[in-house]
Amino acid sequence: MKLDKKNLPKNSEIQWIGRVSGEFFTFVCQPSDKHKVKVVTMDMWRTYKDVVNAQLPGRDIVVDRWHVIRMANEALEAVRKQIRKGLNTRQRLKLKDDRFILLEREHNLSSEQREKMQSWFDLHPELAMAYEAKENFHRIYSCKNKNEAQEFARAWMRSLPPAIEPAFEASRTALLNWWGEVFNFYDHQITNAYTESVNRLAKDINRMGRGYSFEVMRARLIYEKQARKPTTKLRGRKPKGKSQPGTMARSVGLEKAPRTVEYGPHIPTLCDLLESGHFS
Repeated sequence: MKLDKKNLPKNSEIQWIGRVSGEFFTFVCQPSDKHKVKVVTMDMWRTYKDVVNAQLPGRDIVVDRWHVIRMANEALEAVRKQIRKGLNTRQRLKLKDDRFILLEREHNLSSEQREKMQSWFDLHPELAMAYEAKENFHRIYSCKNKNEAQEFARAWMRSLPPAIEPAFEASRTALLNWWGEVFNFYDHQITNAYTESVNRLAKDINRMGRGYSFEVMRARLIYEKQARKPTTKLRGRKPKGKSQPGTMARSVGLEKAPRTVEYGPHIPTLCDLLESGHFS
């Protein structure tokens, strides 16, 4: 369920928060099912956190890592756009085209891309600082454990050069305000990426479908036959080691019947169907 508070009338956020609290869990989580929720992942919107704390007290909240690392990308973009203001038309267009190189992770860059990026760094050292800060911010999620990640984040905040510090101020503030929820990732290792992908697909399908009802949208996303991901059959573990005489029957009895796990619609297939005009 995707909640959106855009286009609200002025001074109506209080009513919106009340509606979220009252309707969100009525739709998603019936009272009898609340005990099944162990961990909640979300973006950094305070209302979501307030609702979860009120409706599901004691559950750990994990800020989805995509929303965290996006802040560093946005800070780098702010530095790039500021630099563009002082360039001529040709340079502005070139720096705009090269923005995707700057947003790419360093280990994924080709030799040609590295050369292009370095040419910009030579002309604008602050862009090099911003890129390094962005890369180091991403590395928060490459640490071995929670304590190491927290120490790395503290060192990152202390190391920001004054020239780019204002651009990364929002990233630092959000990190501090959501410190516990950000680093809960190391306790639970969960992500909301699948839901975010489905939300984006739903918007694109709705646009191409020109007015699908909610029921039709849900059916096409969930029950589209061509996009059903193959299920996997899992069996219970067999006892290790050789069975002792007289224990064969008991050992065989320990093997559980196979069970099927349903993973939902296959997103790449849905994307292919969307591009082919299947939903129009």
